[in-house]
Formats: sequence, structure tokens, C-alpha cells
Amino acid sequence: MVHVGNGDSKHSVDIAGYQAFEGMQLFVGTRNVSFNLGRSNDLIVMLEKSIPTPPLINPFDGAARITKVLESIACSGENNDNDWLSVQNDQWTLAGAKKFAIDMSGIDQTSNVDYKTLTDLNSQNKRSSRGLKSDLEATLNKKYNQWLGGSGNNNEMGKISRAEQLRQLDSKIAFNFAIGGQGADIQVTAGNWNLMFGDNIQSIIDTNLGSLFGLMTQQFTATGMVETTFTYTPQNLPTKLKNKLLGRLASVSSDTTLGDIFGVDSTTDGKIISRNGEPIDVVAILKDMLAVVTEFGGEKLSAFTDPTKLLDNLQSSINLGKDGIISFAESHGLKEKATEDQQNESEVSINAQTPITTSQTENSKITEENDRPFGFNSLNIPNLFATIFNKDKQTDMRDLAENLKENLAADVLNMEKKTLDFLRNSGHLKGDGDIHVSLGNYNFNWGGDGNDLGAYLGDNNNFWGGRGSDTFYATGISNIFTGGYGNDLGVLMGRSNMMFGGDGDDTAIIAGRINNVYLGDGLDKAFVFGEGGEIHTNAGNDYVVTTGNYNRIFSGSEQDFVVTIGNHNQISLEEGNDFAQNFW
Repeated sequence: MVHVGNGDSKHSVDIAGYQAFEGMQLFVGTRNVSFNLGRSNDLIVMLEKSIPTPPLINPFDGAARITKVLESIACSGENNDNDWLSVQNDQWTLAGAKKFAIDMSGIDQTSNVDYKTLTDLNSQNKRSSRGLKSDLEATLNKKYNQWLGGSGNNNEMGKISRAEQLRQLDSKIAFNFAIGGQGADIQVTAGNWNLMFGDNIQSIIDTNLGSLFGLMTQQFTATGMVETTFTYTPQNLPTKLKNKLLGRLASVSSDTTLGDIFGVDSTTDGKIISRNGEPIDVVAILKDMLAVVTEFGGEKLSAFTDPTKLLDNLQSSINLGKDGIISFAESHGLKEKATEDQQNESEVSINAQTPITTSQTENSKITEENDRPFGFNSLNIPNLFATIFNKDKQTDMRDLAENLKENLAADVLNMEKKTLDFLRNSGHLKGDGDIHVSLGNYNFNWGGDGNDLGAYLGDNNNFWGGRGSDTFYATGISNIFTGGYGNDLGVLMGRSNMMFGGDGDDTAIIAGRINNVYLGDGLDKAFVFGEGGEIHTNAGNDYVVTTGNYNRIFSGSEQDFVVTIGNHNQISLEEGNDFAQNFW
């Protein structure tokens, strides 16, 4: 599907200042291509034939509230320069550290850290069974999903090269591909292997070298399934060591982007310009950058590297009529070449419109608790087996059934209130600020310009924010977030996740096992929960708190404040007048 032009749809609806549904596109299946050129606020949805059930309530609601609490802790006393250090020292006492570890432990679902005994004497060998339970649940869920899908994942990779893995992937799976164009777009994917550009394909220059090392830790099978969800096996030790090594290699020139290497920048309208004023071959540079993507089966991307040429070809094809349109679609990978019999039956519609009905309802005024999660809380039924043996839960179930109508109405009003509040106050969905939401695995997203928001519930997802103050929420394994330029926020809960903050005052909240944080220059804040983490903050007055075991901190230059809670942690304060507190 190709959409050229600015959004001027009669079906558009104004929601709290956001002009929604200027473009709507729905794809089901694989090998779909969506190309948008121009400024419009589009809704792009890409689904597989087997659509997973979305969560009934916002899974990141609790994490968002914890984020506000953690940021307020870091900002305590900052308005009083003379008293800032004493305010911080007053809140970071042994009792305060113990309470902090217990109160915030809910954000960590995958590590073995026992937060209740973390500050007790002789507790360095105490562990929680949380990590083992997490791996068991993830493995069982994966096997169950394979069973639901039919044949499952029976192909074993064996000891073959990564290049051979990619060739097998190319023959067995296919990407969906979308370019949102300028505007505040909403992109939703419910499957695996999606390439999504919030603005233009030129945003690929925001890809940084550190994230490429992170990509090497992402494991997959020949059928595209996420691999290694269970790590409590002796034979998996080499994988753990390799991932830790790759995580440390990622710190070398981690913020260097493809744009830095090629000496180019991109404009907001998707043009590539040279940094030194010399003439450049834009198409050749983009094709070089896309070479790695081509290895993953994205060979059709090269057709969209030159929008001007694409528009000229499209106009020429329209002038030729029906046959010209068919030829254009086939040559750009939008339509497979038809047989002679199929050509006689095929039809092409120019400027075809699908009627969309919209309805408007009056806003109702209702007082809701601020901590009520976004979603259908009334349908969030407790575990069946837990209900059988628990009278309190049986009473809750009875109340849910008896007051279902009232609870559903309250949920809808709460969602409406929070949606309007989000549109007015979040800073997202304004200008070129896009939203990317994914329920699947192995997605690649480039936000481009604007304050972008990414939310991911699967594994092996990658998000490059680009310019603007971007926000990233993720659960799962081996998710990678690169903020780029701007004051970025990353909340990553899982295992083997990476965050690259880049330039700006960034905030990282990381929980789980073997996570890596590289925040670059700026006044950065990092809160790390779990074990095996590595934190680099580089230049700037940074604020770092680690809660757990076996974490390494490199605070960089200038004045930093570092707190460690737990055992076997290492701190390198490096240059500047730094402050550190250690509770173990």
C-alpha cells in the first residue's frame, strides 16, 4: 500500500488536540508493505493470521508509577544547591536502603536477588527462586504457543554459521514493512518480524554501533522463534559468557551512529545531507546502510530509498492506466506477478476509499482513583486454582460478576480520562512524535524525529528513537533501546536488555539479569535492579542507584552520586568530585 500526500480525510477525528485517523491501514499476514509519504497522523496495524490476545490492562502502568517515584528520589534537594548532598545522605540510610529495596522489588521479575535480605549481614549467598520460576513460565508459554500454532518449532539449528541461519530465515519467514511518513503516527504490530519506520527510511542513520553488538546477543531458530528462554542449564554457560562479553564490547564507541560513519545527517522531511557540504550519492549510501537489513529478507527496501524517483515512477504508471499501476506494484514488491489467468481476473482501484463510520459520545464526569490501571480491570479474572482454595478471591469473583456492568462503565470512563490526559500532557503524538506498540518478537523500529513512545511485550525487539525525547517500555529478553538526541526514558524489565541513552539528560530504569546501560553525555539517572548489570554514565553530573548483586558501575567524569545496595558490586567513580554510598 502506497499513500502519497498530506492527511486531509473527512473521517479524521479531533481527540484532545490530536487529529486522529487521517490515515488508517490494516494488514493481516506477512510480506506486507506500507509506504507513506507526506504529513498525516496515520494508524497502521499489522497482524498475523493468528492474533494473540492483548492484555486486558496496561502492563506498564505500575512501572510508570514507579518511574515517577524513582525520579523524585533523584531530584530530592536539587533546588537547594547548598543542601543537596545532605538531603541525599538523609534519605540514603541503612533503614532507607532496606525499605527502598523491598518497596521497589516488584519491578524485578527475572533475577535471583532476595531483596528482603539484601542489606542483612552474611546474606551474600542468599538467593530467590524468582529467576527460575520466570524461566520456567517463559519456556512453558513458548511451548504452549508452538502447540497452538500447529506444527511448532521442530527444526533444530545445530552448529551452523549465522549467515546460514539468515539464509534459512529468508526462506521460511518474511518481514512486514512500514514507513509512517511525517506526522504523529500510531503503529501496532501483533506478530513477529516487522520493520517499522515512524517517519522515513532515512532514520536508519540513527542506528548506533553499540546496538549492533546487542543484536548479536539475540537468538532465534530457523523458523524465527525466540531461543534460549531457559538459562538454568550447564550447557548454556557459554551463551551467558558470550552475551556478557558482547555487552562490554558494546561500550566501545557505543554512541557512534551510521550517520557519523558516513558523515551525513537527515532532515525532518527525510532528505540526506552531507555534514561537510560535499556532494553525496544519497541512494548509494542508503543502500549500503540497508545491506544488513537485506540479509534478513528485506531486499525490497531498496525500492523506497529514493522517494522522488518513486513518485515519478508512480505518476508515469498512473498515466499509463490500469496496466501501468499493476506494473508499478509488481516492480516495487507491493504485488506478486500474476499468471495469465490471474491477470484476466485482477482489478486495480485508483483512489478507492473504504467507508469508515465514526461516532461521538459525550464525555461523562466521574471521579476515579489515580492509581486505577488503564484497561478492563473488571475482566481481569484471578487465577482459577488460586480462587478454588481462597474464600477472599471467591468473594472478589462474586463481586466482579454482580457488578460487571458498573465496573465496565467505570473502566471505560477511566480509559477515556487517561487517554485525554495522555494526549494533553505526555508530549507524545505531537508533531512527528509516534507511538509504536508490539505484542510480538523480533521487531525493528526507528522513531525518527519527535518525542516517540515504544511499548513492547515480546523478546528481541529493537527501538532507535532518533531526535527527540523518546520513551521505551519493554519486558522480555534481549530488547534494545537507543534514545539518540534528547532527554530519553527507558524502562526495561527482563533479561539481557540494553539501553543506549546518547546525548541528553536520560533516565534508565532497568530490572532483571545481565542488563547493560550506556547513557552517554548529560545529567543522567540510572536505577538498576537485579544482577550482572553494567552501567556507564560518561560525562555529566549523574545519579546511579543499583540494587542487587554482581553489578558494575562506571560513573564517568564530573560530579556523580552513586548508591549500591547488595553484594559483590563494583564502583569506578573516575574523574570529578563524586559521592558514593554502599550498603551490603
